[in-house]
Amino acid sequence: MNFGMRTAVWWSISFLCTMYGVRYPILANLGVFIAIFSVYYAGRLIRWYNQQIGYAPAFNTWWLALITYFFATLSTTLVQYIYFRFLDKGMMLQQMEQFMQMPEYRQLLQGFSKADIQQSMELMKSPAQMTYAVFLFNIFLGLLLSFPTMLIGIIHVNKKQ
Repeated sequence: MNFGMRTAVWWSISFLCTMYGVRYPILANLGVFIAIFSVYYAGRLIRWYNQQIGYAPAFNTWWLALITYFFATLSTTLVQYIYFRFLDKGMMLQQMEQFMQMPEYRQLLQGFSKADIQQSMELMKSPAQMTYAVFLFNIFLGLLLSFPTMLIGIIHVNKKQ
């Protein structure tokens, strides 16, 4: 849980930078950099733990990375809900609607009817629904990132034996 909370701090900062990056593009770039750094940071935490116990079995390290990202997701969800409930004031939905007006994005959405898109936008009007969508994305992201984090966590640990 401790590693998850530490990683959640970086994820929360990355999320806030990305959200405010709509107005200030330099923050969006900073948010991407912090998101990438958080994977390295989690891997370094796990490597430190493995060095303390003296060995690093791959499955246990992967499981620790997975649990770290799960707790990071749970902790970050609170920050995301507070943002969508009190700070966003519909800015995210406005930005999504502006993107859908651009020809490049319309080509991406050609397979969907306007009714489907409108229904999706209606579901996202609630802060709880928006937070839930980001929560599911973070769970999926944690599943994907647990393997590279495991690799960072076991590098140079087993060579001492």
